[in-house]
Amino acid sequence: TELFGEIELPILLDKPGFTELNLNLSGRYTDTEFAGTAQTWSAKLGWRPINSLLFRGTFGTSFRAPNVREQFLQGQSGFATLSDPCLVPDAAFNPLNGTYDPTQDGRDQTTLDNCVAAGVDPTTLGGGNLSSYSVEVFQIGANVEPLEPETSESYSYGFVFEQPFTDFFDATLGVTYYKIEVEDAIASRGPSSIIADCYINQPNYTSGFCGNITRGADGLIDEVDYDFYNVASEVSSGYDINFLIEKDFVIGDRELDAALDLRANKLD
Repeated sequence: TELFGEIELPILLDKPGFTELNLNLSGRYTDTEFAGTAQTWSAKLGWRPINSLLFRGTFGTSFRAPNVREQFLQGQSGFATLSDPCLVPDAAFNPLNGTYDPTQDGRDQTTLDNCVAAGVDPTTLGGGNLSSYSVEVFQIGANVEPLEPETSESYSYGFVFEQPFTDFFDATLGVTYYKIEVEDAIASRGPSSIIADCYINQPNYTSGFCGNITRGADGLIDEVDYDFYNVASEVSSGYDINFLIEKDFVIGDRELDAALDLRANKLD
């Protein structure tokens, strides 16, 4: 159930320094069966000091409830061929005498330490005969531990300039800075990403994904669970730059239009 309202306020018009000054306000109330209620809103301000120049800014919030798949997916099991960072590389292990040569091992110490913490020996596991193998993978929705809904705050500001100097061509330049922060973003990492985060990316066996990996008595991975979860926070910011130049031509009895549209983004 949702209730939405919006109002457009033309504050000033055709005043010195204020060809236009417009304010837009909107709000939404949302009530969902499994994710509760939320209130979101948005404010947009546009100021045009002269006809050819517009300054604009926005601020807003958002809300997204978990969808049916994320919340209620029944358990799905399958198999995938995965690389195990704890397997001793073939070049670093001599199967004839069972010796390990650390000078031929390209893994870093973080990976070796994490494997030991997981209860396997990274200098012998696999005997140099394996690089990857088939592993059962399992995914299920979050109906056991309900997901939090995604929420966000975002703002942007910038300007648009339309050249007023000549009628020979039209040109418009727009520059906008934006920043978006999403809290409790709903995500699901794949089995390979979970293994890498546990054994390669995080030191001291501290990754929260290590609990998703089950090893058998032989030390090899038996199962990787990759369920849905909430990410604490994700932030994106940067600049959008747009430049458009247009020119009308008349050739014979035909009217032609040529345009060059350039778009760039700098991601911070």
